[in-house]
Amino acid sequence: MQRNIIYILLFILFCQCTSTIRKDIKWIAITDIYEEFGINSYDIEFEEFYFVDENTLILSGFKGIGTPSRTGIIFISKDLGKTYHKIEFVNENIYFISVTKDYCLIETEKTDNQRNAYLLNNSNLNYEKIGEYDGAIFSYGAFNGKILECISYDISKFTDIETHKIYNIPENWQHKKYRLHSDNTLYYVENKNLYTYNLLTQKEEVKVLSQNYDVLSVKNDDIFLVKFNFLKDKATLYNLEEREIYTESEEDIEHYKYKDFICHYKSSTPHIVLNYSFDKGNHWYSYEADNFFAASRPIAYYKDRYIVLKGGVYRNSEKEKGGGRIMVGEFVK
Repeated sequence: MQRNIIYILLFILFCQCTSTIRKDIKWIAITDIYEEFGINSYDIEFEEFYFVDENTLILSGFKGIGTPSRTGIIFISKDLGKTYHKIEFVNENIYFISVTKDYCLIETEKTDNQRNAYLLNNSNLNYEKIGEYDGAIFSYGAFNGKILECISYDISKFTDIETHKIYNIPENWQHKKYRLHSDNTLYYVENKNLYTYNLLTQKEEVKVLSQNYDVLSVKNDDIFLVKFNFLKDKATLYNLEEREIYTESEEDIEHYKYKDFICHYKSSTPHIVLNYSFDKGNHWYSYEADNFFAASRPIAYYKDRYIVLKGGVYRNSEKEKGGGRIMVGEFVK
């Protein structure tokens, strides 16, 4: 009898330790961007959201759903979604955006392989065309906000976007799966070696590693060594000191991770659910919306602080107008 009581108490304690605590999300901005700019919500589709920094975010999409001629469009907010600035690229689809702290590289496509490239200054929101090219023979590659990779006929060179100085790389670095970091250094891993090449100093270094890694990955300006387990569809990430950070599996695709923070976003009718943890899943918090729903994408996070998503507010009365909103929320600890 006494043993059964102990088991019951242990079970209750376990449930308490692993239970999810209900939490609110602090909604910083719920903006009717369609009404603000006079856009029909059925005529625009958002494709990607980006956080530039803790105050600046970018929404990317296009106008002209169901028409042969589309207009690429981006909205930029420098106050966490309270107000927006709009830029349109008439008769051009947005092909790719590379987001950095100071500048954004925006590539658009007019016809098959005919592309334009624009450089957006995140500070003053001015932008200029920096190139017009045929995607079959030329493309832009890595970009860190200062140095831009230019690939012509499969040969890479790098240029400073402000001084226009050209940086060549050694022939043995061509075609390597390198990553360009914000410190203007190229990194790649091969055969238990970590190779680095600084574009400004032209200094090359090699660090011997304790084991083989498959690729390098850069997330939030952090560099990771990645080792795949193809049998289990898993990837383990290590820092440059080879300390294991975390393992991702195919089931984790829907989980956003930043250091010890994990968030799982679930879109469902009639509301959304956000489950998040600040300590790698030891303690969970849960938020369920009761007055709006949201699409499954696009969605973006800023570290362990903010989330931006496209939501829809229910119309609760004649005075309260329903419809689409761009919503920026803060995770509450």
